[in-house]
Amino acid sequence: LYVMDGYFMVLSYLKSDCQRYEDAREIINQILPYADKDMKARILPKTPLSWYFEGIRFQMRQQYEQAMICMEKACKGFHEVGETDNEIDALCKLANIKEHLYDTIGSLDTYQEAKRLVIELKDDGKLMEILKEQHRLTQMLGDTEFAFNLSIEMDSIVAVTDNPKIRFDYYDYKGDEAVKRGVFNSAEQLY
Repeated sequence: LYVMDGYFMVLSYLKSDCQRYEDAREIINQILPYADKDMKARILPKTPLSWYFEGIRFQMRQQYEQAMICMEKACKGFHEVGETDNEIDALCKLANIKEHLYDTIGSLDTYQEAKRLVIELKDDGKLMEILKEQHRLTQMLGDTEFAFNLSIEMDSIVAVTDNPKIRFDYYDYKGDEAVKRGVFNSAEQLY
């Protein structure tokens, strides 16, 4: 009962209107030694989740250094508990934070790490989002060869997917790219 009460308190502290992340982590540390195997499986992912939410809060406040520290802890924690899907989300947030800190190479490297995990999960939707971010960043850096290779990779995914949302989002992205380059005929065909 002690563990269950503590668990529900942790859940209430993680709610967006409460945001008592440090308190949630403290309670987790107190109840974890008393938790059985089933409850440990439920409790353990809440620690990195609290770091993730706290990182987002700092990011929204444009406190990117603190956001990066929290998101790194979230990535590590999700990895340790085997929550690959959440680890990918945290890596993508971390890459975005690094971009805000003008660490474009670090951002690309972090997206690459997320990409490696997404390929293992075979999630084409997330893979396309990561590829689009990498493509955008490589274009910013002027690395046309890497950007071209990413375009080929995205094209190959779109060619074999049966997911209409992936296709729609990709053609919309390519249309936006064509508009930015002033190639309106191509943009019209892509939209």
